[in-house]
Amino acid sequence: MKVRATLALAVIIGALVLVPVVSANAPSGIGDPTLRVENGGNANSATVYADGITNGGVANNGAIGWDLYITVPDSIGLADFTLAAGPAWTSVCPGTFLLNKVGQQSTVVGHNAYLVSGVCLVPQTAVVTGSDVPVVTITFATSCSTTGAFDLNLDIGPFDDSTDMFDLIGDVHIFPASSLSDGGDLCGPTAVTMSGFDAAAGSAAPFAAAAWPLVAGAAAVVAGGAYALLRRKS
Repeated sequence: MKVRATLALAVIIGALVLVPVVSANAPSGIGDPTLRVENGGNANSATVYADGITNGGVANNGAIGWDLYITVPDSIGLADFTLAAGPAWTSVCPGTFLLNKVGQQSTVVGHNAYLVSGVCLVPQTAVVTGSDVPVVTITFATSCSTTGAFDLNLDIGPFDDSTDMFDLIGDVHIFPASSLSDGGDLCGPTAVTMSGFDAAAGSAAPFAAAAWPLVAGAAAVVAGGAYALLRRKS
């Protein structure tokens, strides 16, 4: 019994010693990247960016695809938005980078949830690494007058459809909630202009064309009073 116990203990100790060695030599995925959402250049679009994608310490390793779990107002259906992959992904997988979107069970009351995916159908040796990497631009065709201002929210997703990114050999990096940042409003105001302040007929500005003669008259009265005061002092 002592011999068997000693052998078992030796096997356990040997396994504990080997684990760090094996882990040090194994691929480490794509590091610890983050995802953020920014406005996509107009009121109806948003772009998801990735930061901190690495090779995980393994030469020529990096990301080749992703799954994003997003939530939007319940008035937005699956057919109400389109996808455009960032140039980094289409360049490493020319002509075979597939985009897909499917409806999911929402994790937020009053919102619709969708899984948006990008995958290389014919894996190449090239990969994506770096920061400030556009992942996908999502453009909404629904009228802003229908939806009003809203955020494109990134969610970790349910267990079977997580927000993730995967590397050349298929290792999956699942994003925690702390690595996801939502962006600015869609369908919100983009700028404040002074276009209403003009003297054209029919102007909608507070100082309409008809008011300008009154302003000019008031200015003339003030100028005349100042001139009279100067004459009295001279």
